[in-house]
Amino acid sequence: MFGNKNKEKEGDKQLRSAVHNNSVVSNGVVLDGNLISLGAFRFDGRMTGRIICQDKVVIGQDGVVKGDIIAQHVDVYGTIIGTIEVTGILTLKTNCNVKGDMSAQKIVMEEGSAFDGNCKMHNLQYPEALKEIDKMISDGTDNVLIDKGIGYDNGL
Repeated sequence: MFGNKNKEKEGDKQLRSAVHNNSVVSNGVVLDGNLISLGAFRFDGRMTGRIICQDKVVIGQDGVVKGDIIAQHVDVYGTIIGTIEVTGILTLKTNCNVKGDMSAQKIVMEEGSAFDGNCKMHNLQYPEALKEIDKMISDGTDNVLIDKGIGYDNGL
């Protein structure tokens, strides 16, 4: 009654911050092609193609990716059929399913995660692993979605 009506709940504040700073590809979205992101994003749709991200990729529980992923960090809750190359931490969450080779500086596999492929630990440098982003952007490669994140100022 006498409290501040403008006071934001901590959970709401965290959710607003997460949505503002990251992009989300929702369940029901189907992509056929490459997705390039300069910022972190969550993927809950279905995709055939390659994901290249300069930040963190989260493949949600309903997410299915048939193709390769190159990113700084990856958390997998869903399904990936393809190669995963991570310059930082790759986390396979409970009930996820990965079929393909993976390489990362650090790999965390939770109990109940499924993995079928080869695993390589490395100390790969970030710019070297993701130089393909610049090449694809400069080449104007067809069939590519470039996401600059929700917080990107595109002048609109």
